[in-house]
Amino acid sequence: MATKTGTSLTTLATIGVFLLAGGALAGTASASPAASASTSTATATATATATATSTSTSTSTSSTTAAATKGVATSSTAPVVDPGPVVITGPTAPHQYRFKILLPTGGRLAALTPPSEIMVENAAGTAIGAYDAPWAADKFGRPLGTTYRIQGSTLVQTVKFNARTAFPVTIDPTYSQIGSTRPAQGARPELLTAAQVSEVTVPANYVYDPTLGSLHDYCTDAPDEFHAPGAPNADFRGPCARHDLCYEGDTAKVTCDGNLRDDLYTNCDYFYGPFSTLRYACEATADIYWAAVTVAGNADA
Repeated sequence: MATKTGTSLTTLATIGVFLLAGGALAGTASASPAASASTSTATATATATATATSTSTSTSTSSTTAAATKGVATSSTAPVVDPGPVVITGPTAPHQYRFKILLPTGGRLAALTPPSEIMVENAAGTAIGAYDAPWAADKFGRPLGTTYRIQGSTLVQTVKFNARTAFPVTIDPTYSQIGSTRPAQGARPELLTAAQVSEVTVPANYVYDPTLGSLHDYCTDAPDEFHAPGAPNADFRGPCARHDLCYEGDTAKVTCDGNLRDDLYTNCDYFYGPFSTLRYACEATADIYWAAVTVAGNADA
């Protein structure tokens, strides 16, 4: 999803979420790789000792712990491709979380700005994957300030929260492989009705590669998913990919932008059903994305 030079879609979107939800602003930066599914739960005592439990399914499954030193939680496991979600349970938890990333031999993590992804490069310097902009959400799904930085093969996420934050807080790096398209999530039987919609997925002719520019980068600086506490995340990649392709064609910009909002609404309905409060929050986020591209969208980006 393209924006004009110098205008951050993350800034526009997170300001909108802030105004709608009354929460703290989400941060900007970049995210982490995925080939293994992991689940991490981090808690901390007043002495800043955190325990995290991770389950990795890349080539093996293991349980690990993370020890917090001076407010930094570090995984003690072998590196993984997808660190998985971390749930922060209280204000005494560490503010920094270190994720050891499994890289190809000779590979590295590299920041790409703009937009704000963190790229995974192989030994030849070719990008093979990218992490989406970082996100952190409180128990109500409101965004919190958060950033990423690179330390060698470790991705460090810093999260802003305090005693007034509504815990638990969830963070979860999101990774996409270069050139890949995500498959549809499949039917959700608990939501099937006579009016059940189909998920808007990534078209087969869409090329995901942030190094080619913002028309090959899903939702660019904005999160590629609507992050719902305690429920599946709504996938925004399909609508954003179709919006990029629309900009590349001869369709009027206003039509492309309107189709983006319609497609985002469809996925909100698909993931949460017609009567869920999460659907309303998801659609409010869709309105922010639409407003951002309406104001700052640039089909020539």
